[in-house]
Amino acid sequence: MEEVNLDNKIVNTTHSSVAKDKDVRYDRQLRLWGTLGQMAIENVKMVVLGSNSTAGEVLKNLVLPGIGSYEIIDDALVTERDLGNNFYVTQESKGTSRAVELTKNLNEMNPFVIGEANQQNPIKLVESNLEYFKKFNVICTCQMPTSTVERLAKFAWENGIAFFNARSYGFLGYLRISLPELRIYENHNPDFKDLRLNDPFPEFLNFATNFDIDVNEENLTAGERVAKHADIPWLILAPTLRKRWKESVGDIDEDEYEESFKKFVKDSRIQNAEDNKRKADEENYDELASNAWLVVKYEDYYDIPSNVQDVFDDPKIEVNADSDKFWVLSAALKSFVEKEGNGKHLPLTGSLPDMHGSTVNYLALQQVYKDKSNSDYKAFEEHINSILKRVGKFNSFQEITLTEIERFFKNARFIEVQRYRSLEEERQWNTDDLSMLLQSVAWDENSKNLVWYLLFRAVDSFYLKHGRYPGDTDETYESDIKVLQEIANTLAKESGLDFSVFENLNDYAHEMARYGAGELHNIASIVGGTVAQEVIKVVTGQWVASNNTWIFSGLNSSSLMFRA
Repeated sequence: MEEVNLDNKIVNTTHSSVAKDKDVRYDRQLRLWGTLGQMAIENVKMVVLGSNSTAGEVLKNLVLPGIGSYEIIDDALVTERDLGNNFYVTQESKGTSRAVELTKNLNEMNPFVIGEANQQNPIKLVESNLEYFKKFNVICTCQMPTSTVERLAKFAWENGIAFFNARSYGFLGYLRISLPELRIYENHNPDFKDLRLNDPFPEFLNFATNFDIDVNEENLTAGERVAKHADIPWLILAPTLRKRWKESVGDIDEDEYEESFKKFVKDSRIQNAEDNKRKADEENYDELASNAWLVVKYEDYYDIPSNVQDVFDDPKIEVNADSDKFWVLSAALKSFVEKEGNGKHLPLTGSLPDMHGSTVNYLALQQVYKDKSNSDYKAFEEHINSILKRVGKFNSFQEITLTEIERFFKNARFIEVQRYRSLEEERQWNTDDLSMLLQSVAWDENSKNLVWYLLFRAVDSFYLKHGRYPGDTDETYESDIKVLQEIANTLAKESGLDFSVFENLNDYAHEMARYGAGELHNIASIVGGTVAQEVIKVVTGQWVASNNTWIFSGLNSSSLMFRA
């Protein structure tokens, strides 16, 4: 690797000469989050404060999938202690810049990622020049004191920069995510079947009800009739058999619908060609029976889901020049629902699951859904163009690409807006959510990790008073335990929460002091992987990210995600 030293920075400059194909390197992940997801990852400009083990693990898991660039800010030198918990430093690097050493090793992992080491003191930089961080779109603090974290998090919040605070503390891991608004475009839900069976669109209903599902064609042998009967995809059968079932079943309890329809479908199979005393084995009818719940029971399955309705009800749906792409697309979607969707239907995606049937019948069915989807897409595009024309010029973007429109259209059912609490708001305990968690401590092992949240706040209070973490020296270890115990008990009382469900807070405080804020590489590795996962969720707008705090306990390999 070729490097250029620029004052207190080291920059990797080999990228322009690398001839490796990105598509080959990123082939597997492109199948996971697609082209738009990869573009979003490659647009990441990330800064990490700290070059410790946790920072290294965070960046390793983001350099490999190909973030655009990163900068490590730290003036620490490699020490003997680092050799025991930091995978990215060696005996030969003792006494050298830890940020430089980490950057050199990380840059070797992916020639397409630009990495820099900034050998300034991160705490002093935050105190003196917050504007420096405006050029980044992701900020991550690793093992930073709470005053630095809060100051930088406030700046990030005000400037719409995604903020992550990561900590490895003995056997404990911690992550706090802070950003005003996370817009989710898709959540990769593979189970939803967009078939519109509760309120079939006219084109499909006409196609299905006019289909000869009884095979009344003349001049067929018994075997040929059975074969044709079995070649009709179950989706074509559904409207007619549902109507016949309703006419025959009379008044029954709604809880009996599914089983009643299943029996009706099985009884509707054709007689066996060789044995007129039994029904033929027809896979298409079996598939319809297995999907009975979609046909007769869950009529609200296709209703506008609450996550989408929340977007429609959000004040930001009123688009103006400051709106971003998500809100423009959401406003167009709302207009579509109100007009073409008759106030109750989202656009039809047009994709069908595999089902038994002849190729001719399946393709004919598929064309009906595809034509309806194309019609919905055209209408959706017209709503977008109408909004763009009405507003004129937008401040945050110049155009919405065809790929972005297609992605939004396909995943319209899964869009969501997730809002966070700032770190300033967190100073006031979130008693509503945390009270509910405390009630489940008796039976839920993961909920017990809430006590470590209290202890993290306690060690931060200790640091604010003493400028160090409890238990970090042998000389003060015993006295630190008592002080931390007092702080923990005081915080528990001030919180307004019932921490008495934990029998002895003093024991937890003792354990926390025993850690002395030390990093263990295996815990740092878990934290780093989790942070990277959440960064990818946030920057791609895919999947639902943690909101907003995650704590991991290596004592019993359990974790808890909650809204602090």
